[in-house]
Amino acid sequence: MNRGRVRASVAMGCILFVGCAVGVSGCSDAFEEGGEREEAATAELLDGRTYVAPDSYVSGRDLLPGTEVTISFSGSTLTATSGCRTFRADFDLDDAKLTSRDVVISGEPCSKEGSDQEAWLIQTLKGPSQAYLASAEAKVLSLGHKKVGLTLVSRDSSTASSGRLEEWEWKLGGISRTSAGGSSSFRNLREEASYDKRYPNADSLPNLSMSANGRFSFSNGCSASNGKFKSSEQEIEFQSDAGSVRGCGLYFARAASLLDGDVRYHFDGSDLVISDGDVSLRFFPG
Repeated sequence: MNRGRVRASVAMGCILFVGCAVGVSGCSDAFEEGGEREEAATAELLDGRTYVAPDSYVSGRDLLPGTEVTISFSGSTLTATSGCRTFRADFDLDDAKLTSRDVVISGEPCSKEGSDQEAWLIQTLKGPSQAYLASAEAKVLSLGHKKVGLTLVSRDSSTASSGRLEEWEWKLGGISRTSAGGSSSFRNLREEASYDKRYPNADSLPNLSMSANGRFSFSNGCSASNGKFKSSEQEIEFQSDAGSVRGCGLYFARAASLLDGDVRYHFDGSDLVISDGDVSLRFFPG
């Protein structure tokens, strides 16, 4: 994308590159002569990254107060939210045009205003939207759809930060176990619509939340395990409160027992993986 096309897009109100104005490393001279050029976004470049756009990074539409757009990419799947529910979709990127399909939404219903904002983001990502990357290491993603533009700044997804742990409520989507012989098995709870006959849909999958005050809660609406936690770059120390209730719901007790001790964790795209070496829990943002 040459400099002339950048200027034309801004003039049309399609893409507003305000990311350069907030001190993103490597971005300040991105559109100057001799500076870095934009390149077409590809699934490979976006894989494993999370991008965030607060209200000031959106042109052509005002976001609701206190909300921001967050989009994570993993393989050919994107996960996004505009401040209310979370949705996933399969996406394609062809010649800098982003399209998505098969949208699946999870979470409690939004307010009317929140639903309108959510519908706008879903439509934007259904596209086709122009998708370009600027700055070193793909730190700035610009999306242009009709007369609305988003400038999203990468939130480093290669490191496991406590801030990212506390950003979402995490839904348990799968459990894997490694046998003594080294083989592993994976149970995909998201695909087992009747994994627990009393709770037959995705909204009933156990939730894990971790707050900034060092407290965690793991619940499926029937059983709950609460306590304290401490996190470092790759480890979490869980300490359950005495008397935490366990036993209601298939897999709940098994997962809750892992969330009572020292574990390692990492992010796989937008998913959170927690493991004690033998058993791994895979959570998706909800």
